[in-house]
Amino acid sequence: MKFFSFWVLLFLSHSFLFSEALETEGPLRSPYHSLDFFYQQTKLRNYSKAKEAMEFPSSVSEEEQESDAEKLKYLLDRFLWIDWDSLPKSTEGTNVPVRLGAIPLGERSVPITLHSQVKGEERVWKISKASVNAIEILYQEYHPPTWKRWIPESISELGFLGLQSWQWIGLAAVFLIASLFSLVFEAVFYFFGKNLLMRSSFGGKEFLLLIRKPARLFWFAVIAMVLKQGLDLAYSPGQFLQSLLNGVLIFSFLWFFYKSLDLFSSFIERKLSGGHSEDGDIIFSQEFKTSSIVLRRTLKIILILIGMSVLFMQFDAAKKIGMSLLASAGLAGLALGLAAQKTLGTIFAGIQLILTQPVRIGDSVVIEKEYGLVEEIRFTYIVIRTWDLRRLIIPISYFLEKPFENWSKIDPETIGVVLLYVSYQTPLERLKEEASGFVLKHPLFSKTSFGVQVTETSPDHITVQITASGKTPSETFQLKVELREYMVAFLRTWEEGKYLP
Repeated sequence: MKFFSFWVLLFLSHSFLFSEALETEGPLRSPYHSLDFFYQQTKLRNYSKAKEAMEFPSSVSEEEQESDAEKLKYLLDRFLWIDWDSLPKSTEGTNVPVRLGAIPLGERSVPITLHSQVKGEERVWKISKASVNAIEILYQEYHPPTWKRWIPESISELGFLGLQSWQWIGLAAVFLIASLFSLVFEAVFYFFGKNLLMRSSFGGKEFLLLIRKPARLFWFAVIAMVLKQGLDLAYSPGQFLQSLLNGVLIFSFLWFFYKSLDLFSSFIERKLSGGHSEDGDIIFSQEFKTSSIVLRRTLKIILILIGMSVLFMQFDAAKKIGMSLLASAGLAGLALGLAAQKTLGTIFAGIQLILTQPVRIGDSVVIEKEYGLVEEIRFTYIVIRTWDLRRLIIPISYFLEKPFENWSKIDPETIGVVLLYVSYQTPLERLKEEASGFVLKHPLFSKTSFGVQVTETSPDHITVQITASGKTPSETFQLKVELREYMVAFLRTWEEGKYLP
């Protein structure tokens, strides 16, 4: 009797465990498996099986159920992105409905959810009755274009990367049409804009040339966005294409603003430099040019960083990469800072130089006994153009740590000095008359300072110093050279060089 009872219990326990295994291995045993079953069957166009994953009212016929399964597959592909990793795969735990997403319908959204229900002795998951009841309304709102039914089924079944073969052909046509229309719009804009902007003082020709290529990209993206609606793309490829076109649109604006900084800066510089001859205007123009160059470069860097950030935000994969980079930026930034202390110090010195402006673009400076003009200011160095067209590359830190001469910091006007060595018998009044007659009539003389003085004596000659002012160091230098040549020629011919030492 005990032996018989043992085998009965063993048989019952085995039957119970086997039935539990069958229950847990059912195709609708979890939200993940139920939705996967629905997708697998609709992919095979086996809608009679796919409808088993949907909860229908008892009044719906078999044909209507199969039709609703096909329509639901179309709506899910078109509007929802399924996060398969977040769907529960186990029967254990809560029986709370699982929300797959929502499809917009007018001013509201229709949620698509999975509900659990008990079928016999097992619990199964199905697409809820409320979601199924909304299929017909949603399909009437978003049904495929009528011309799509004319595509042979054999062609529509062929596909690659989530797109059917006819969609690939349509996508190529969209890009081709968008390219052609963007060229047409660009030509029309240039034709009408040429007459309006060419006469403006803002630099109409430069503006038209600047905007042509960014405008072409802009129109390409806009037209492609409109035309792609007719391709009836599924959610994933549709979102990727939309992100790609958004990126093209953002890049066109980024390109336009990047080039506009150069155009606007050059326009302001021309306005400030044109028609101004006063010393204060010249100094202000130099200060503005120095500030505008540095500010323009800074804004370009900021614009590129913002633009690239917005571009990366269009793609989910790039967002994850960006988060990973941000997570490692702390240690990487610390290591980079320790390794590049001198470089960073030079950059901060450049910022200090920009704020205090001991030198500006166009200033006349003397560094290590080398005279030159400040030609370019960068974040880490300054370019000096010497009188013989050489270029001196001076680190920014030099101008903060060592003394140098800036002949045009406050006023670009300078005084040139010419020394003459003549004998004691020289009639100084006649010498002064000759020098003043040359200087006062010279176009480079600024009429601020002129003088002729004896500054030194020696046993065999006296030293006569002639001073004359010029508007800028370069003009003063030229005036000084011409004055020296004139006075040497005069002394050589004056009474046959009698007064030369």
